[in-house]
Amino acid sequence: MTTKVTGTALTVRQQRFVEEYLVDFIGVRAVERAGYSIRSAPGILTNLMQNPKILAALSERVAKFTEDADVATKDVIDALCKVAFYDIRDAVVWGLDTVVLLPSDLLTDEVAFAVQSVKQTKDGLEIKFHSRMQALDMLGKYLNLFIQKHEVTGPDGGPVEVSPIPIDRLSLDTRRRIVAELEGAVNADGTVDGEYEEVDE
Repeated sequence: MTTKVTGTALTVRQQRFVEEYLVDFIGVRAVERAGYSIRSAPGILTNLMQNPKILAALSERVAKFTEDADVATKDVIDALCKVAFYDIRDAVVWGLDTVVLLPSDLLTDEVAFAVQSVKQTKDGLEIKFHSRMQALDMLGKYLNLFIQKHEVTGPDGGPVEVSPIPIDRLSLDTRRRIVAELEGAVNADGTVDGEYEEVDE
C-alpha cells in the first residue's frame, strides 16, 4: 500500500518515518516510532536516509514548514543563540545574603527572550530560564557540529546539496558570538573574554 507525500510515492511506513523524523531529527527513534524493527533500526535508518524519495519528502516538508511559518534559518539560529549565550548576571544580581531580580524593563531583548517564566512564591520571586544545554544541542545540530553515526547521500548515491547561510544574513550579535567562540573567548556562562575583531553590519 502506498500513499502520496507532496508528489512523492512513499509506503505508509516510510511516510510515518518522515513525519516522526521531523519531530526531533533523531533518526533511530524515528525508525522505531514508525514501526520498524528496533533491533535493526541503525541499518534501516541508513537505508531510509539513502532513499532519494525520502530525502525529497523531508526536504519538501521542511521547506513547507519554513514557508508556512515565515521563518528563515537565520531567525532560528539567532533565537537559539539568545537562549544559549545569555548572561544570567544581566537578569539577576546577588551577593552573600541577597538575590535580586532586575525589573523587566531593564532587561535586554536577548535576556528577556531567554526567560521562560517569573512567578511569585511564598519565598519571593522565582525566575526560570529556558534550557541552555537544549539550545546548545539544537544549535549544534543546525550548524552540523556533531558527528553523525550514519552517512547520508543524495540522489543516486551522490553528495547531498547544502546551501550554507551567508554570514551577512546573521545578526551582528550572532556573528560576534561565532567569532568569539572560534577564538576561544566564550566562557561556559556565555560571557566573552578579551577583545576580538568587530564585524560590520
